[in-house]
Formats: sequence, structure tokens, C-alpha cells
Amino acid sequence: DKAAAKEEEAKRVIKHIQQLKLHCPTASIAILVRGRAHLSSIIPALRDSDIKWRSTDIDRMQALQTIEDLLSLTKALLNPVDRLSWLAILRAPWVGLQSSDLLVIATAAEDKSIWSILNNLDAPPLLSTDAKQRLQSFVEAISYGMHYRYRVSLRELVETTWCLLRGAASLSSNQEITSTRQYFVLLREHENAGGLNNIAQFQEKVFSSFIPAAVQNDSASNASPVQLLTMHKAKGLEFDHVIIPGLNNQPKSDDKSLFEWRERINKQAQSRLFVAALGETGEGDDKLYSLLRHEKHYKTLLENTRLLYIAITRAKKSVKLIATTGLNPKQEPKISSSSLLSRIWREIQREALEHVSSLQISAPELLSKNDTAKSNFTQQSVPIPTPILRFDQAPSLAAEERLLLQQQITAVENESAEKEEALQTEQGLNATTGSLIHMVLEEYTNSLDKKDFLSTLETQKQYWELVLRDQVSSQTELLEALKFIDTTLEKLFQSSELKWVFSNDYQDCHSEYSITSLYGGKTRSHVIDRTLIDAENVRWVIDYKTGVPSRETEEDFIELQKVAHEPQLQRYRSLFAELETRETKTALLFTGIQRLVEV
Repeated sequence: DKAAAKEEEAKRVIKHIQQLKLHCPTASIAILVRGRAHLSSIIPALRDSDIKWRSTDIDRMQALQTIEDLLSLTKALLNPVDRLSWLAILRAPWVGLQSSDLLVIATAAEDKSIWSILNNLDAPPLLSTDAKQRLQSFVEAISYGMHYRYRVSLRELVETTWCLLRGAASLSSNQEITSTRQYFVLLREHENAGGLNNIAQFQEKVFSSFIPAAVQNDSASNASPVQLLTMHKAKGLEFDHVIIPGLNNQPKSDDKSLFEWRERINKQAQSRLFVAALGETGEGDDKLYSLLRHEKHYKTLLENTRLLYIAITRAKKSVKLIATTGLNPKQEPKISSSSLLSRIWREIQREALEHVSSLQISAPELLSKNDTAKSNFTQQSVPIPTPILRFDQAPSLAAEERLLLQQQITAVENESAEKEEALQTEQGLNATTGSLIHMVLEEYTNSLDKKDFLSTLETQKQYWELVLRDQVSSQTELLEALKFIDTTLEKLFQSSELKWVFSNDYQDCHSEYSITSLYGGKTRSHVIDRTLIDAENVRWVIDYKTGVPSRETEEDFIELQKVAHEPQLQRYRSLFAELETRETKTALLFTGIQRLVEV
């Protein structure tokens, strides 16, 4: 049983550490391994034994269930129809539903989302009383998160929802606390417009991130922590005592690559490259390919010897080598040829025969000592059930929290209503007239033949009339609006001073140019009426204004418009400053009075 062997190996490591600390509590101890996977049984054993330890790029965040739960919560908030993520958070400690209740919910959902079923708790009648109580509190808390989706930054959304679900109360170690903080940092770094551009890439980033290098197991002891490192990371370091477990573990299998190559120096001291390809399926490998693979394998063996040498020489006082092996038909230890143990096994055997080795071999019977329950389950080929980590009682929101959350939602709704009302007001006759003028100017500037475009402009007036009809209350008002558009465009196209604005004879020019910026975790879209780079390499950013003076003078009107729109033009200058280094000028083009004013 390989699993039992690994557990026994981890116990030997713990026992040796305890003996070393008993004799010298301040001694530095390091566990060196070939790869991170070799610590899969040792790290839990260290935690269970309350031994303080510190790792360097060893333990990844993927190993923590807390991070899995946070990732599922993030996915669920971003996508209400992600069934797997919603079922996962229903299993998380803040709800902790039994498998039978999860099955009832999943069956009731069918082609609907889990979230829609949770909003009607009476729909699945087979839910247990415990599940209904837990879901009632859960739905209330997560409803606030669903309400704020894409309204606030993703980090704020997930962290606030997690806190409302009392996720912080489920953290049981310093390791989980530091990893949770790191998760929120990654979320802030990768969010875009309240979401994630690629959830799969973000998940890979989280899973591949190492747990922050703080002491990863708290202990009341003042003794120095045990260091966990890979052999490569240990180069140049020294410790009083070194433990090297998993010596007989095999590395990942070296699959045949499509090509093998090796650089050689010939007799004339010239560099030559040998390249060979993998043979077709069913055919033997090319001789050169086999030779190069053989050399690669031999090089790996030499590298293993060097690696083991580096690990052993890190010790100042003692080294403990531990390995678990199977037995061949002759009841002899079966040593893997690709393991580190194979590089020193012959020498260990020689020293054992000469009675100078401290070799200790445990009988196979010792590796099969398990608790009775585990043995019974193993004999029946039934997996050991995993207990559910959950709160004894479903956490609920306090009255003060409900009041505060309701006040915030009301404020958000009022703000949204005000924006909607302002938008509707703006969509009046003046706004529609301005939109038509913008549309014609865009088509005019983009046209290659200006004269041909102007000759067909008359055909567009019927379309203008159709668009304006819903915005006017009388035929007279409609005719005035059409006349205003026609007069404005005619004067603009006849203006020799403004001809350069509408020309497309530039190295770079655009009309209705769209730019997206990121600010505070939210995206903002900006549409620039006209931008171009002139002959002096100056970037012009021009904003059309179709309004005209009413009671004020033309100069007063222009000054008022400059004050009102200067922040907008400043934003445009900032956007282009991030994209390029050339000089940027901004201006307002008042189409109704045919004036271009630099701001």
C-alpha cells in the first residue's frame, strides 16, 4: 500500500525531528526533497504534530480548501448559471449542505440555474429541515452580492459577500489567513470592469501561486521552525541537521519527445548540432534518436548524483536519509533506477555488509498498521467518508447589518434612477439633432470623395425627418429642426478655415474614435468625435458641440462651454498621454457658429 508507506515515512520524519528538538531545541533542521509532491504526506504530519515549519516556494494555494471555496464563490457571483460553482459553495463551511440535499437541489434545477431554485426554497419539497434553515441565511447574505454584481469592483464584491457569509470564521490557521489575503490581492490585480477577462487563466494563476512565506504553522514553542525546501533551493545553505525523505520516489516519466537534439564539438573544435525525430508508431526508433535519448538519460543520472550530493552536504552535524521500497520476488528491496536512492544503494549495501552503516529496514508489517476503522473500510473497498466542515448553526445577519445594507442598496437604486432620468431628459430634440449632425460629419470625414458625398446628402433628409418626428410636437418644429441641420452642415462644408478638420489626408485620423480606460476596477468608454495627427506631428482631439447661443453673446457662450467641457478634454489628453508621447492639443468645434476653439 503506497499510501500507507508514505504515511509511515512521514511518521519517521516527525519522530526524528522530535528527537532532534528534544536534544537541541535551537538546532536548525531542514527537510530537503526533490520535488514539492514529495511533501504531500509530511506537511499534514507536521501540522498534526504541532511542529512549526517554514517553506520556500513549496506549498501552493491550490492545496487549501479555503482557496477552492473562494474561487467557487467568485465564479458563482460572476455567473449565476455555473452549476458546479454554486453547488460547491453550498458545500462550503458557510452552508455545509449534506450530499442528499445537494442532490435534491441539483435535480430540482434541471435546466434552470441553482440560484433561481434557491430563491424559491419551497420548490424542492424533499429538502431537509436543516438544509432549509441553512439556506435561508445563505440566500439572504448572498443576495446582496448578487445585487451588486458589476456595480462595484470584483475584489470588493467577493470579499464583502464572503464576510457576510462569515467566511472569515471558517479560517483555522495562519496559513489560511495569509493565503486568503493573497487571493484578494490577486483578485484586485486581475479584475477588469467588475469581472475577469479569463476565469481559467485566473484560476491557474491562483493555483500556481505559493502560500506567502510566513511561518505556516503556528505553535506555542519558541524553537526555530523546520525549513522545507527543494534540493535546488537549498544550494549554498547550511543546517545543523538535514532530513531527506522519499529517496526512492520516481520523477515524472520522461515521455518520448518529438525531437531530440544535442550539441557536440568535433575534432576541429567546431560546434555541431545533432537532431533526430521520433519514429512512426509501430516502427523502431532511429538509431541516432535512441543514442541521444540514452545520453539524455545518462546525463539525468549524473544530475541526480550531483543533486543528492548538494542535499547531503547541506548538513553540518547529521543527515537522515529515508526511503520506502517495494520487494521483488526474492524479498529484496526493489530500487527504482531513476530514483536518488539508486545512486548510493550500492555503497549502502557495501557498508551494511561491513557493519559500518546505520541502515535501518522496517518490516512490511509495520507499514500496514492502521486504525481499525480504516482497515475495515479498506477490506471492503469502500472509501473513507470525508467529514463536512461546517458551522454548527447557520450564521445569520444581525439587525444592524440588515439596516446598513438596505440603506446602501436604496442609495444605489436612487443613484441609478437619477442617471436614468438624466439620460431620458438628454434624449430630447436637441440631443437627437446633435446625433444626426455627428453622424453626417463622421460619414463626410470618412468619405474619399467629398464632392460625391455632398451630391448624395439630399437623399438623407428623409431619414432625418423620420428620426425627428418622435421628438417634435408640431410640423413647424420639425421643419425648424431640419433647417437647422441643413444650414449647419452647409456652412461647415463651405468653411475654408475648418476644411482641414474634415480632411482624411493624414497619417492617422479617426472619427467617432472609441477608447476604453480602466479606473478603480471599472471600465469607462470614451468616444472622441474627431482626432488626427497633423503635419507637425501634433495630435488634435476635437469635440463637436452642436449647441448655439440663446440669450448670451457668442463669446460668453464659448467661455461657458469651455468651462463646462474642459474636464472632459483633460481626460482625453490623459488617455492619449498613456498611449503616446507626442504633443496633444484639444479643441471644441461649435458646429452651429462654425468656430474651432482650442482649450
